[in-house]
Formats: sequence, structure tokens, C-alpha cells
Amino acid sequence: MWWMVVVRWVSFPTVLVLYGLFLYSTVCGQLGLLHLLRLTQEQREWETQVRSLLRNNADLKDRIQRLHTDDEFLEKVVREGLGFVRQNELVYRFRAPAKSS
Repeated sequence: MWWMVVVRWVSFPTVLVLYGLFLYSTVCGQLGLLHLLRLTQEQREWETQVRSLLRNNADLKDRIQRLHTDDEFLEKVVREGLGFVRQNELVYRFRAPAKSS
């Protein structure tokens, strides 16, 4: 019966070490909780980027639609972007003020 006591004293630390390794693996391992937290954060960042791109895409679709249907908007874009002017219009261009040192 003395060997049962020895087995208990030997198996208890072994079980304790195995539980410790299991806990470490669960928290810090390759597929552990810390990895899960990093993946969750990365997913949030991707979702934020996707929402931003979807908004940008919707704005561009709206702009394209307006360019096809709204002549005043098209004229405004052409005038601002390409510097077009109508016949007999005067364009005044001002120099930027000189920077003083």
C-alpha cells in the first residue's frame, strides 16, 4: 500500500504540470486566446476598411451618375478640373503671396 502513496505523490505533480501546459497552450499557443484576440482585432480593422471602401464606392457611383445626367455638374467638373472657359469669358489668375523668411 505504500506504493499507492508514492503513485499519488508522483501523479499529482505530473497532473499539475500537464494542466499547466494545457493552460499555457490554451492562452499563448498558436491557436490560443491571444491569437484569437489578434485575429479579432485584425477582423475589425478589415471591416472598417471595407466600410470605408464601400462608402467611397457609393460616392464614386453617385459622381458617375451625376456626370452622365447633370450637365451643370459636368460643366463644373470640367471647368475646375481642366480649366475650361466659355467664349468671351475672362479668367483672372492671382499669384500666391510671396513667402517672407
